[in-house]
Amino acid sequence: MKNLIKDLFGRENSAQAGLKINLIKTKNTIRKALLESAQKGHVVGVYCPSLNPGMLLVDIDDFSMTDKEPVIIFKSQELNGIALPRNKVALSEIRSVCVFDMAYEAVVVK
Repeated sequence: MKNLIKDLFGRENSAQAGLKINLIKTKNTIRKALLESAQKGHVVGVYCPSLNPGMLLVDIDDFSMTDKEPVIIFKSQELNGIALPRNKVALSEIRSVCVFDMAYEAVVVK
């Protein structure tokens, strides 16, 4: 397993494959990236410790506004079909995002 992870994410292979991971960490830039991803229907990696200790690959369903801040509403499942513990998250809960140039396709569990 270690070798597989190293093969997929190792520096040499990432550079050869042209993979570029850009973590967005400032609140305004996170908000802008989430809005853009929602408009395009693209997958976004979200690091939100209140949802999961790791990064979740999700799609944005909608946005809403509370008195204090924006709330992001994700689809109910992440990209690999696992149900999210909750799908409404305040912008302040999100620590970083990573935008991917690929459309979200819902997983059908049989």
